[in-house]
Amino acid sequence: MTSMTKRETRKEAAKRRDSLSQDQISLYSEQICGKLFRLPVFCSADTIYAYVSCRSEVRTEAILRKAWQQNKKVAVPRVEGEHIVFYEIRSFDDLLPGYYDIPEPVEGCIPSVLTDKTLVVMPGLAFDESRHRCGYGKGFYDRFLHTYPGHATCAISFETQIFDEIPADETDVKPDLLLTEKRMLVP
Repeated sequence: MTSMTKRETRKEAAKRRDSLSQDQISLYSEQICGKLFRLPVFCSADTIYAYVSCRSEVRTEAILRKAWQQNKKVAVPRVEGEHIVFYEIRSFDDLLPGYYDIPEPVEGCIPSVLTDKTLVVMPGLAFDESRHRCGYGKGFYDRFLHTYPGHATCAISFETQIFDEIPADETDVKPDLLLTEKRMLVP
């Protein structure tokens, strides 16, 4: 059993991620995206739900661009109260700083409709070898995925954010797969 609390895990994971150089973040993000683009679940998806990266997160701009190039719909979240709602965007011009200065869809974007071919690309601060996920502490993705179960999910993370074991609750939703620059963790 892990001896760290979720709060301690978040702090340590953020410290590890923030210690990466901008060059490492760019290179590792490119490697992670390359792996994602080759996955059947990405290739067959008609809609990509992805977060918009900020600070030292795995960069998602290439994911959004690739989806648009392949004529997939792209939707990104906007925080609305205690929930996230995904809105379809057609370009980066559809984004403005929102919750905690994270880029969010502008007013006028339409809510996206989930399909059976939607792939949800999830962020996270910390993960473990069993794909348990520790987010930023607000539970947005867990609530979303409990409300809309059954869609393919892929978390992306830097290898430095992977722990042997992290604290997990029954309400935490594990991604179907987890990609880092070094490997893919699956059930």
